[in-house]
Amino acid sequence: MQVVRKYLAAFAAACLLAVLAFGGFSAQVARGAGDNTLTVRAVAENSDYADDIAGAGVVVDVYKVASAEPNSTYVTYDYTPTGVFKDLKIPANPDASDWQDLANQAAALVGPTADRTASAGATITGLDDGLYLVLAHGKGNTTLTAESDLYEYTFQPVLVAVPGTSTYNTADPAGWDGNVTMSLKPERDWRYGNLKIVKTVTDFPSDGEPATFVFHITGTRPDGKPYENYASVYFDGGTSHETTVTHIPVGTDVTVTEEYSGARYELVSSDDETKTIVADSDIQFNFTNKSNGSHTGGHGIENNFKLDKIDGGWDWTWNKGTPGPQADKQPSDW
Repeated sequence: MQVVRKYLAAFAAACLLAVLAFGGFSAQVARGAGDNTLTVRAVAENSDYADDIAGAGVVVDVYKVASAEPNSTYVTYDYTPTGVFKDLKIPANPDASDWQDLANQAAALVGPTADRTASAGATITGLDDGLYLVLAHGKGNTTLTAESDLYEYTFQPVLVAVPGTSTYNTADPAGWDGNVTMSLKPERDWRYGNLKIVKTVTDFPSDGEPATFVFHITGTRPDGKPYENYASVYFDGGTSHETTVTHIPVGTDVTVTEEYSGARYELVSSDDETKTIVADSDIQFNFTNKSNGSHTGGHGIENNFKLDKIDGGWDWTWNKGTPGPQADKQPSDW
């Protein structure tokens, strides 16, 4: 059995990681083996994410990675990796990156059943002294993610020592706490949905002259930021074509306006109501045109704009589209 000794400096590094990453522990006298508790919050109580993530159904799976025995030479603990984790090697003087690497290694070794499972924020009782792996996820989810109505949260594997300490003076027994509370720090991103534009032409000309129809998409995201984009539908025959605009934040209220129909078509019906983007679905807008009898064709270029995070801020980026054979030509060439 491999015994890994964590002396004062090593354990202080672990405690520093816990304090920085998870919001720290309260200071009480450590309890005996089997009488420790662990409470894992999805985020800190004062986090901007707290209200939203409460609806994400976050669950934590807890695995015992190593047993712990008080060290008689130093007021700290010796850890012995156990079970499927027996071959893990804890560095002599681990820093934050070492602990994250070790957590990732441990996560790759877990079996199908956790030692303990609880909803985020619930207290797990009856834990022995030891080193524990925490994996957070949504209910019924096998990845380290959880979804609210609007956002997806991504978690990292985490190692936590029970009991823990809130002080670097580990010689002070009051610094050890068998009731450990930690807060995770997940990354958050929007959930996304799609918008489909279906264009029907009731009497596409027999000469088969191609045509491009251009649509302006405007909206407001749930965070109040504007959304704007352009899309096009290219016709070179047939009576109905469509295009799909992807990666629109869920909850965005969008309106689609046909801005260009070519010289030989006129709009006879439009689906111009405002609709809300939903996750994993296509919100559809329908537009119908007919020929106005003109023999002059019409083409267009699709310019795509999207709001991107750039240098820590948000700004519009432009991408030139290629909806048809005229897209590589300048307006003066048309």
